[in-house]
Parts: sequence; structure tokens; C-alpha cells
Amino acid sequence: MMLGDRALRELVKRGVVRHQDVGRSVKVQPVSIDLTLDHVGDVRGASITSGEWSELTMMGGSFALGTTCEVFSMPWDLVGMVMGKSSVGRAGLAVECAGLIDPGFNGQIVLELFNQLPGASVPLRRDMRIAQVVFFQLEQEVEMGYGELGAQSHYQGQMGITPSHLWG
Repeated sequence: MMLGDRALRELVKRGVVRHQDVGRSVKVQPVSIDLTLDHVGDVRGASITSGEWSELTMMGGSFALGTTCEVFSMPWDLVGMVMGKSSVGRAGLAVECAGLIDPGFNGQIVLELFNQLPGASVPLRRDMRIAQVVFFQLEQEVEMGYGELGAQSHYQGQMGITPSHLWG
């Protein structure tokens, strides 16, 4: 079952989703929670023209990793699905995540950012709404949560930009 705004506000109240900056609010929508951009780094391909990190310009064809300001502490009976926001995609920026926030996961979400428009730049700024997450309640808790011994979890507890563990 997909969760609506009332249940999402309860997740925020319980600390399942929280903004890493104390006092900052989590942005609840009718059936999703907006995710905001925290940091950008690990750039590949074309460069990111940088200044002080409050705003950066991502050049066409470039790839980078970014983190969310939101931090998750997922219970064993809940799964989240992350997707880019439509307004960001319409500007030419593809925002991906491995897709799911598994039951038992704790940490920030790392986003894969790709500027799909050759020759065009996309401005990024801290706290911009860049992605969204929808939540699904499971019928029962999973037998093994993310991060448990034997679960082959590489990113449990990640805070900040975490590169791929595909080859190591």
C-alpha cells in the first residue's frame, strides 16, 4: 500500500525521515516527500564549474554524485522508491538513485546526476528540490533488513558522497 500525506507526516514525526539540519523541515507532498540537494561531487566527464557551494553549474554531458539533505532510518516493514522530480527532468537533468530505500537502511541517499543536454548547463543549488520518495507499507517485516550480517549491504550508514562499491 502506498502511503499518503497523513502517514508521511507520521514517518517524519517518528524520525524515519529527517532533515540533517536540526530545525529544518521535511517537505511532505500528497503522496511523496521531496528530497533536497545537500552536496555534489565525484564529477566525471565534463566539468562542474564551481564556486562556493551554495550554487554550482553542471555542464552538458557531465555526471556527478550528490547527496540529499534528508536522512533515513527505515523500519523493517517499509520501502521507499526514489525518483527525480519532473521539473528537474524537464530542465535536462536526469536524477537517478538505485531506486529503492530498503527496509533497515540508515543514512543519506546518494543520487546520480547526469546533464543530458550537450552544450547546455544546469544550475544546482543547495536545498533545491531535486528528487522525491514514495513509500510502500509491506504486509509484514522482512526477514533480513538492509545492513544485517549476510545481507551484502555496501552503503549502510552512508553520510556524504559514497562512490560505487561495484568493484571493491
